[in-house]
Amino acid sequence: MKEYLLGEIDDIPSWVDLVNVWFELEEVKGFLEVGQGRALPAKNRPKIVGTWIQGGRARMTPTCEVGTLRTELLQWWKTLNPPWCQTGPTGEFLQSGEGDWGFLNASGRNGLLSVLACMNWWLELEEGLDEDPQWVSLLRDVQWVLESLLKETGEPPRKKSRSD
Repeated sequence: MKEYLLGEIDDIPSWVDLVNVWFELEEVKGFLEVGQGRALPAKNRPKIVGTWIQGGRARMTPTCEVGTLRTELLQWWKTLNPPWCQTGPTGEFLQSGEGDWGFLNASGRNGLLSVLACMNWWLELEEGLDEDPQWVSLLRDVQWVLESLLKETGEPPRKKSRSD
C-alpha cells in the first residue's frame, strides 16, 4: 500500500514523510491482516472510501468533485478526533493536547490507511497542488497523530526531514 499512496506524487516531501510515518506505524503494529486491528468508524466517512473498499482497495481514479471530497474528508477527520483535540479560529487543526486517541488508534486495512487514501485522491484531483491550506493543515494533523501513536508503541519517532 505504500507504493499505492506514493504513486505518481512521490515528489512532495511532506507527503512522502507522512506515508513513511504511517508505514512505520503499521510495521511496528505487525501489518495487521483482515479481521485484525481496529477499523475507523464509517459515520461521516467519504462515500469514495466505501467504493474503494468494495473494489478491493485497487488503484482507482477518484470520480468525485474535489470540493466534495475535501468537505467529506475534513468532516470525517473532525468526527474521528477525540474531544480533547482542537481546531483554531479559522478551522485549522491544532497539534496540542494529550489523551486517549480513541478511534484514531486504528491500524490495518480498515484503519488510518483510508484517511491517507482520501488525502492521496485529494492531491490527485488538485493535480498535485499541495499548497491548499486545508490539505496542509490536515497533513500536519495526521502526521502529528501518527507520530503520537508511534511514540505510544514505545518506538522512537522518526527524524524530521529538512523540509519540516
